[in-house]
Amino acid sequence: MAVADKDRKKRLVGYVVRKGNYDRANVITFLKSKLPDYMVPTLWVELDNIPLTSNGKIDRKALPEFNTEEQIKEQYIAPRTDSEKLLVEIWEDVLKVNNVGITHDFFDLGGHSLLAVQIVNQIKKKTGKVLPISILFKYSNIELLDAFLNEEGTEREDKALIPIKPTGSKMPMYFVHGVGLNVMNFADLASALDEDQPLYGLQALGLGGKFHPMTDLSEIAKTYVSEIIEHNPTGPYAIGGYSLGGFIALEMRRQFELMNKEVRVLAIIDTNADHTDDFIALLPKKLKRHSIKWLKLLLSFATQPGKTIQTQKSIKLEDKAYRYDAIKLAKESGDKDYYNLMKNIRDNYYSAFKKSKIAPFDGFVYLFRAATCIHYTNDKQYLGWSKYALKGVKEIELPGDHRTMLLKPNADQFARALQKVLDDHK
Repeated sequence: MAVADKDRKKRLVGYVVRKGNYDRANVITFLKSKLPDYMVPTLWVELDNIPLTSNGKIDRKALPEFNTEEQIKEQYIAPRTDSEKLLVEIWEDVLKVNNVGITHDFFDLGGHSLLAVQIVNQIKKKTGKVLPISILFKYSNIELLDAFLNEEGTEREDKALIPIKPTGSKMPMYFVHGVGLNVMNFADLASALDEDQPLYGLQALGLGGKFHPMTDLSEIAKTYVSEIIEHNPTGPYAIGGYSLGGFIALEMRRQFELMNKEVRVLAIIDTNADHTDDFIALLPKKLKRHSIKWLKLLLSFATQPGKTIQTQKSIKLEDKAYRYDAIKLAKESGDKDYYNLMKNIRDNYYSAFKKSKIAPFDGFVYLFRAATCIHYTNDKQYLGWSKYALKGVKEIELPGDHRTMLLKPNADQFARALQKVLDDHK
């Protein structure tokens, strides 16, 4: 089962009744021979018997609670090889924790995107291997990551499709990255969805070091669609795009329908349909937005100078801790080659985006919009989508701004709204 701890982080837990010569390590080895690594439980609870309902089914609500922190301590397994020892040193240095075992989970240890980019950067410096930061979704402990790094083939590094929350029997949701290129910013949202709701992300191609420029948005969308179909051949499909990803998701919807495949949900996440780079067109909107912003800030400073200064400092700290922008993260890593790779990928995607045009389409859009609008638009309610989605737009306002709407605690409300949409179309 996927079980939430006190911080509402979900992990896969195995409940087991001992029988005969039961050995946990042997069970894990067996499961790994039958299942993808991300479907093998990392925590185990031993029971005298499995609780049942009056109908003879497993009573999941009656399964005992347990102390996650104690489980992690109990499950410490020391590194066995030089490569595992190297990864332990990197994790302990970056995560600032001691006694990291090879089965301890990156996210359980407090990992997030800023720390993930430091880990992959250290791996690159010490092994020469370039990894996307989302690799830690698939291989979230040292044992799995080390096995991956020691494989001969590295073709999986450049896959776009990333399993963020792969377990569950409901219709999967596929989210396309924004201008930050990676999909780490969907982690909080995934953890707040129903236990039975799978969520996958589509990251930009090339983050694993094998960058192949693509010239237009339709080519990018075609690659993403092909990976989704390889994973889920028959559908139906629920797709969404965040920021820049909204335009890619729209093109993906078009391509799915050309193949006579059903797209039940198209979710647009705070994407401005009327986006423009025309400085002259944007100038009046920018002046209006920023003049109001600075006027409020000056008024706040005049009446409550101390509180205003503290608030601005906390905003800067929060921004540093939760940055999901691949370019900024790469620059902060101090690795020039890594930074140039990220910049080339973004420039390529942005160039393809600028050449694309939205045309009216015979479809419906669920627009998940941040309450604090950062877009320079005359249509703050629908962000311009009402003139393109001919079957209508359902606007869902969520707390936070363009970035924080995906982070806790705002992600909890986002998850509830998204889950209702998905359940209504199951």
